[in-house]
Amino acid sequence: MKNQNTKKIMMHVLAATILFSPLLVLADIGSTLVPCDGPDCTYENFLTLIKNVIMFLIKVGVAFSAIVFAYAGWLYMTSGGDEGKVKQAHEMLTKVLWGFLFALGAYLIVQLITSSLGYK
Repeated sequence: MKNQNTKKIMMHVLAATILFSPLLVLADIGSTLVPCDGPDCTYENFLTLIKNVIMFLIKVGVAFSAIVFAYAGWLYMTSGGDEGKVKQAHEMLTKVLWGFLFALGAYLIVQLITSSLGYK
């Protein structure tokens, strides 16, 4: 009985480590989110804020996509020929791929708009 509880605890710790390790990489964003303080904010600072928010969301999206890709792969590998699990894994992979491509496309559109507005 004690051995089973230890295994359960170790599996939970391992799962939490795997789930949260991509987010730990994002602990240092590299700069502050809001680039100015008080009334000395300019148009350049506003565009920098937009860029910082978009970059943060892209980083979180990449980490989340990696986690879901790994889970869908694990679900696919452990399906044992079960058509339901295989279909679920395929749907999960395609939805995450489309979401990831949508996020990267949005990033490119924002980059295009901010560069056309004069942001360096």
